[in-house]
Parts: sequence; C-alpha cells; structure tokens
Amino acid sequence: MQATLNSIIFNENKFTTYLASQKISDFNNLPVKIIIPESFIIDVKSTSTTPWLEKELEISLSGEVIIKWNYDPETIKTSLVGKKWTEIAEIESKYAESVSGLDAHFTPFWQVFFPDDISRITIEE
Repeated sequence: MQATLNSIIFNENKFTTYLASQKISDFNNLPVKIIIPESFIIDVKSTSTTPWLEKELEISLSGEVIIKWNYDPETIKTSLVGKKWTEIAEIESKYAESVSGLDAHFTPFWQVFFPDDISRITIEE
C-alpha cells in the first residue's frame, strides 16, 4: 500500500507576527508566541484540487488565540535580586514592552526584600 500526503506549512514567525498584528492595534513587532486552541479553524479558500501548488493561497482564520510576548525570566529575576518589593513597579516598567502585571508574594509574609539568591526567586505565568 502506498499513499501521498500533501500539506501546507506556514512560517511560524511570520504567521505569529501576522496574527498578533491583526489582533493588537498597537502591536510592537516584538517576538510573540501564539497559543492556538483546538477550536481555532484555518480554512483553505481555494477551488483548486491542489492548493499546495498555487503561488498564492487565500485562507480564512476563525476563533480566538492567546498571544504571549517572549521574555527572558532570568533577566527579570536578576533585576529583582535584593530589591525592595515596592520597586516592582519600576522593574516592571523596564520590561513593559513584553511583561505586564508583575506581582510579588513573599514567604514569610513580613519579608520586604527579594532574596539575594536568584535561585530563590520563581516566576509564574
């Protein structure tokens, strides 16, 4: 038995940039990651029986995606080392193009400084 499989493949960086620019009016062209749920539909709009051979291809996209900016958590952790918790807004502003909503939780609760040891700082999304 023999079979042939044809598929259409998108450049991931170009596709994610395109989706982000369509969904975010002031998109800053920084690298993003797109999380595409199973309910998202990519529909090929072609009358051709071999759309993968066409030079241009019309597609329809429907559904919602989650857009996350790429960031380096280690860089953020380094910025937090030894800082007072009240400085978190200033640190967040340094990374405002890719991070928002930084919040800190300390154990014990009366602690007011981030640890001096970077391995004791964790980042959760």
